[in-house]
Amino acid sequence: MNAILSEVKGFTPVIDVIVKDVGLIEAVVYGVVWRYCRMADGVCSASMDKIGRRAGVSGRTALRHIKALCDKGYLIDTTPGVRNRPHVYKDSGKVKIKGLLEAGMAESHTSDAGMTESHSWYDRESDQGMTESTLKIPTKTHIKKETDICLGEFLMHWQSLFPSKPQPRENNASFKKKLALRLEDGEFKERWLYALERASKSKFCNDSGWFTAQWFVKNEENWLKCADGNYDNPGGENAGGPVRIKV
Repeated sequence: MNAILSEVKGFTPVIDVIVKDVGLIEAVVYGVVWRYCRMADGVCSASMDKIGRRAGVSGRTALRHIKALCDKGYLIDTTPGVRNRPHVYKDSGKVKIKGLLEAGMAESHTSDAGMTESHSWYDRESDQGMTESTLKIPTKTHIKKETDICLGEFLMHWQSLFPSKPQPRENNASFKKKLALRLEDGEFKERWLYALERASKSKFCNDSGWFTAQWFVKNEENWLKCADGNYDNPGGENAGGPVRIKV
């Protein structure tokens, strides 16, 4: 059991131990479901679209992360056999939240490392024994640096894997914006190169004009189709012949 926080007001909790275990987006989805579970009936029966909107992702992505959270024991699906209507989930109790935490305004300054350090009256030892802490929030400068680093790596691998495809330019603002959005997903950070390498072995992707770097980062689903093997050649990633598209 991990004791972290209990009643949370004004924001969705993103808990460090869950971020470390499953990634940022999955931890945010957990926080959304956890808040629904604080209601009178003690469960979350919200639709995937509603959960996704609160977490900033699509309903399909929310469902994928909720399934993973159930597999890891953070959530319990109480209606596994239900079809064509929302499932009902409950918090497993794997992470215990105790004490009262409430969102409030705080003074802040930006450090030399490009991080905003915010201090408020909540950051002190409380009656529940919570120790003093510093809230560090990544600034736009910090996020831009991360995007620029990944952009360089992406362009290098794209050119190597798809030399005959159109090559995105480093100063393409639209492409950089889409890439920055994808980088907010921890799974994308971990698997984008794998997805590119898998797609590079697909005859369908190589022969199709629609398959470009812009298409790959356009939304949260396109790159996943590559990672999940939707465009694999029949008989395996390296087999020849026309590809069968999975829907």
